[in-house]
Amino acid sequence: MGTRQISFIEAGTPGLHIFSKFPIPRLGAVLLSTILRERGYKIKAFIEDLAAPDWSFIESSDIVCISTITTSAIKAYKMGQRLRDLHIPVIMGGAHPTFLPDEALEYADFVIRGEGEYSLVELLDSMDKGVPALRDIKGLSYRDRRGEIVHNPPENLSKTLTACPTLTSPLFITGPRRIPIRFLHRGVAPLIAGSALLSRCSEGGIVSSPLRMRSRN
Repeated sequence: MGTRQISFIEAGTPGLHIFSKFPIPRLGAVLLSTILRERGYKIKAFIEDLAAPDWSFIESSDIVCISTITTSAIKAYKMGQRLRDLHIPVIMGGAHPTFLPDEALEYADFVIRGEGEYSLVELLDSMDKGVPALRDIKGLSYRDRRGEIVHNPPENLSKTLTACPTLTSPLFITGPRRIPIRFLHRGVAPLIAGSALLSRCSEGGIVSSPLRMRSRN
């Protein structure tokens, strides 16, 4: 495996917003970090609203994944440019890049549209081993060798969340202080019960992916 160390950054949001009183991570970066750690990668996920990122670790990473919503997009793009100037490959995802992948590709090498639990694993395999080909990775946006932007078809997701890993490790949400999930803020912790993501359809409207639920077992 060529890629060993990967950083995830959830860019912080400026000012007051819906999560200001109880800052908790959006679950995308946490879930994807969990999936990759189980595949043997050295992972740290930095949630900027909870702790300052450890840039010494980030800038020594083989790849950096940045998650952003619209209110944090400007900060995320500055991070992406900083890392690309260091020749570190940048993968962006989250709600804002899903809606505006062309814009995000100005500051990232790849954009994962949608939830990404399969697309990201396949992209890392492609970067390390050359297979699958980039054109075969669903949910991926990138520039081809001519510099033209390519948007692959959306990712196919499982109908339930049962196969998703349980977020039990105390070190997934980490800044320099390594904040345990169970002590994030006044006993408030993230829980995956269901998942769906809005996206833009070919006619220019907004649609939602099917709501996926975790089984009771």
